[in-house]
Amino acid sequence: MTTVTVPQVFIMRPFYEINDKIMIDDTCEFLKDSHDSSYWFYEDILAYLQIETSATSPWLYPANSIQKFLDKWNNKGELDLNKCFEKRNRAAAKPLMQQYTASYLQMMQWVKQKPLTHLVDDYKALTHELYAPVNLSERLSFVFNSIDHYHAFTTLRQLIEESEKKWAVYLS
Repeated sequence: MTTVTVPQVFIMRPFYEINDKIMIDDTCEFLKDSHDSSYWFYEDILAYLQIETSATSPWLYPANSIQKFLDKWNNKGELDLNKCFEKRNRAAAKPLMQQYTASYLQMMQWVKQKPLTHLVDDYKALTHELYAPVNLSERLSFVFNSIDHYHAFTTLRQLIEESEKKWAVYLS
């Protein structure tokens, strides 16, 4: 495994700050069961840096990637976050929220069969897509700014529920 500095185009709070690093792991699989910041936007960062690994480019198969994301969210993510907030454990909830918010942004971009290439610009552009939920920009800004709060979790949950329906229509 080697480490690389997160490219400037992926620096955005609440995910990465200047000089953050990620590990390049050829055995890493899409939606790795890890809340480590080394894996947020992992596939997109590797594509941006033109680093080849044995993993396929998941944005080329958006229906499959979205289904994997939704399965993980429904069977693990939402449940784990509920437990954290029931225990009022915001410290444990924060990396989970970062992970699932990052994955949500990826799905919003990957539905177009394209990787994220510039986090801030792509995020702004996504808010204008036909499949974007109403008030996506404002709602995501709220999630970004209060990532470890219960209300951010409920907002993310609503966005995922709304997007699931819109993605299905867009991909059909």
